[in-house]
Amino acid sequence: MKSFLKKIQQSEEKVKKRYLFIFSAIAMVVIIFLWIFYLKTITSAPIKNQTFLKNFFVSLKQWLKVIFLKIKEGQVIIIER
Repeated sequence: MKSFLKKIQQSEEKVKKRYLFIFSAIAMVVIIFLWIFYLKTITSAPIKNQTFLKNFFVSLKQWLKVIFLKIKEGQVIIIER
């Protein structure tokens, strides 16, 4: 793990930003899963309509495909306010 982090530290800014984006996306997905799990556990009634979750995960999958394709092609991703 230390060697991996050292490799990232010594790499170019472009590579650092790529890893930052990837790890941020993974962290967001984990937080969303934990949030959904938390909401599921605090509500005693079962979720009857799960189409929202299905649509959410389909959209997330498509979004991640587009992002990773752009990264693979070497395109710059600009995120603006």
